[in-house]
Amino acid sequence: EVLNSLLNVLAVVFLPQEWRHVGLAASTVVCAAAGCALLAVAARRRGGNTGVAAAAPAVCGVLVAVAVMTAVLYAVRPACAGMPLAAALAVEIAAGAAVYLPAALAMRRLARKATAV
Repeated sequence: EVLNSLLNVLAVVFLPQEWRHVGLAASTVVCAAAGCALLAVAARRRGGNTGVAAAAPAVCGVLVAVAVMTAVLYAVRPACAGMPLAAALAVEIAAGAAVYLPAALAMRRLARKATAV
């Protein structure tokens, strides 16, 4: 929590206005990932099975779905330039959801096939 708060403050102070929300989201993701990594290390040291190998196909699938969504959002963003902020946000959320959900489901099917073999 302390690291996340510090990174949030740094994002608000140092990033340009239009990138501050990105900095806030990124700092939250970085801190959550760091917390997960620390918990995995602690579990491993205590002799527990972290299940990382079993989760790898699913994690890779999510990363692919995120990459597809990111590419689409970068393509949609210029088209939203003249819109009011709320309308642009609604279009971007709809476009992201329309691409992410099918991509994530497809990656889930692939991950299940990979583990079933």
